[in-house]
Amino acid sequence: MALHEDGTPDQRQAHPIEMPAAAVDPFDAVSCATGILMERYGCDAEAAAQRLADWSRDTAIDVPLVAAWLIDDISAIWRRNP
Repeated sequence: MALHEDGTPDQRQAHPIEMPAAAVDPFDAVSCATGILMERYGCDAEAAAQRLADWSRDTAIDVPLVAAWLIDDISAIWRRNP
């Protein structure tokens, strides 16, 4: 998920997509994304989970898929800048 500098999702890239059922464990994706957000924003787990929930609501995409999208974005950045 592309993010603006303030951490909000870039709505231009939001579109309905589906995650294959066996692609990732939803709990693991949310847990990992929560950790990423905690480190990035210096917030606690509750605030990070709320941010995921807000992005889910704002984009009409389920929380586990928003989490997976965030993880994929971060992974792409790490692959470009080892």
